[in-house]
Amino acid sequence: MAPHARDGGLVMPNAWDGPSALMPADAGFEAIATSSAALAATLGRSDGRHEVTRGEHLGHARLIGRLTGCPSTEPSGTATAMRLKTPLP
Repeated sequence: MAPHARDGGLVMPNAWDGPSALMPADAGFEAIATSSAALAATLGRSDGRHEVTRGEHLGHARLIGRLTGCPSTEPSGTATAMRLKTPLP
């Protein structure tokens, strides 16, 4: 059964960047969420105004996945990738 479909659901802590994703991964969480606002803030840009590119969103999710070994998501980047059928790591 997929983790998000099992009884009790799936708890995914939110990480700002690679180093902050390591803490929940080390604590045993199965997946790490990211935030478009967090990514925009770390880049010194506004969120929700298309100031962060699709590639930057996907790169951020890939970085967190690569560092932690956990699946990672990013709300706007992942949704775009799914619509365009772009493979994620």
